[in-house]
Amino acid sequence: MITFSKPLRKDNHYLRNFIDDQNLSPKIDSILIECKENTGDYRILYANYGVGFNSETLTFVFYEKYKNGCLVRYKDKEIVLENEDYLNRSMEDLEMIIRSKNTTVGFLRLDQNPLDYGEREPINIPKSNEKVDFSLILDALKKKVLEPRTHKIKVQKLMIETNDQREVMKVLPFSDSEFLKELRIFNNVDDDKNKMVEMDEILKLDHLNNFERLEISGCIIPDNCVTKLSHIPYCHIQVKSVNSKDLLFLKNVSHFLQGGF
Repeated sequence: MITFSKPLRKDNHYLRNFIDDQNLSPKIDSILIECKENTGDYRILYANYGVGFNSETLTFVFYEKYKNGCLVRYKDKEIVLENEDYLNRSMEDLEMIIRSKNTTVGFLRLDQNPLDYGEREPINIPKSNEKVDFSLILDALKKKVLEPRTHKIKVQKLMIETNDQREVMKVLPFSDSEFLKELRIFNNVDDDKNKMVEMDEILKLDHLNNFERLEISGCIIPDNCVTKLSHIPYCHIQVKSVNSKDLLFLKNVSHFLQGGF
């Protein structure tokens, strides 16, 4: 156990050694940011998307609030960083990894109800179980990682678990519109399956012109969006209804229908 009395900066040894130990580049091309709001679990995972996700190929880094600072868990280590905010710490670490390795992200997933890849039990310090807020995590990602970049981040596939356009817009506009080919917005909460996801701000982005695949599941989108998405080769969406004019239009767009409308 190592306790630091001063805030660590981006170039401190603990994370640099961690990056070197895990050999994050060039094999790491995927980043998963996950939380369970009710239990307080919050972690960032680094992986090689090409070999699949499991406990052996994923590198887990857990962050949580601890007293007046932040507790970081990775591998068999627990480190307390005094006077550190755990969200800021996690995003500064993430930014350093992306910057130091000049990473192009093949897959970025933001998840409120993550799959179980084999969580690590606390080693010495009991888990706090303090609740985390997914929206605040996205705010920190935007402020600490995405907004300050000179160039927009290159992500090929973006997945975000939400049914709120505002949360999507905290991330999507800061990705390279020419590089991003796939967007998936999904919701796994049964009580919110029929909730409407507004699309007006998303539709204004250049990203829509370059998508090869768009999936919106577990929620519905406004009916008037249907024809505006018909140019995307694979498009899976749900709406409450389609008027006769739009239906006739869609019948003439065979690639749209074959894509899963």
